[in-house]
Amino acid sequence: RPMVITYRTSALTWAIGRRMLHVEHVGLPNLLAGRRLVPELLQEQATADRLGAAVLGQLDAPDHETRALQAAFEQIHLQLRQDASAQAAQVVLELATNGVPAALGVAADGQTADDGAAQHRTER
Repeated sequence: RPMVITYRTSALTWAIGRRMLHVEHVGLPNLLAGRRLVPELLQEQATADRLGAAVLGQLDAPDHETRALQAAFEQIHLQLRQDASAQAAQVVLELATNGVPAALGVAADGQTADDGAAQHRTER
C-alpha cells in the first residue's frame, strides 16, 4: 500500500518546531524505523503534484523494494507488539500483587495521585 506523510503548519509553528525538535524524520513509521521508509513532504513540499508523484513512485516501485518495505513494516509491528505484551504482563503482575495496577495511577490505599495532591493543598 502506498504511503506518503505530509504535514503543513503555520510558519510560526514550523519555525518553533524546527528549533525545538532535532529529529531527522517526523512521520511515525520513519521515526520507529530510525530511517526513511516512506516519503515525507513537509511545509512547502506538500503540494498535490509532489504528493501524486510520490504515490505513483511507490505504485511503480520494483517488487524487491515493495517486499523490503513490507518487511520493514512487519518488523515495526513485531517490535510494537512485543512491547505491548510486556506492558500488559506488567499490569497483570501488579494487579495480582497489589490489587491495583500502578499504570492506573491508584495507590494501594485507593487514593489517586490527584487525590493526594488535593489533600495536601487543603491541609496547608
